[in-house]
Amino acid sequence: MAEAKVVTRVEAAAEAAAEAAAEAVRASNAPIGVPIRLKQGHALLHPGSVRHGGAPIRSGVRYVLVIFLMDTQTVEYERHYTQMSQDALARAQGMGTEGEEGEARRQLIEEAAELFADACAAGAKVDDSRGSGTAAVVEAFRALGVQLELP
Repeated sequence: MAEAKVVTRVEAAAEAAAEAAAEAVRASNAPIGVPIRLKQGHALLHPGSVRHGGAPIRSGVRYVLVIFLMDTQTVEYERHYTQMSQDALARAQGMGTEGEEGEARRQLIEEAAELFADACAAGAKVDDSRGSGTAAVVEAFRALGVQLELP
């Protein structure tokens, strides 16, 4: 009799895991901007760079468990290259346009353009909204008089 309960628990756990996996697939295929609705007791894992939030609850208590997982082997290349591009552009903005300094400025702008192209190739979304890394890069290029061909 005891074995039947263990099998039942294992089967219930397997069924719950399959249901959670199916829900995860549905959530990952949801169009951008469409809220993901989870069942009570379910959890959602996502990178910190993904915009997220919670709707107000109507009754009861919501418990939020926040866990930060750090992976030193994974690099968010789009963010990394965007930041490097911003840094190169900031250095270029403080330089003159004539002589050796002008040549160094031109090289920095070219380097920034290559880095920004790498960021876009790695998945960075070109966004004109204030506060986004790519918007700052686009604005910096414009301030330097550089016309970008954006995807």
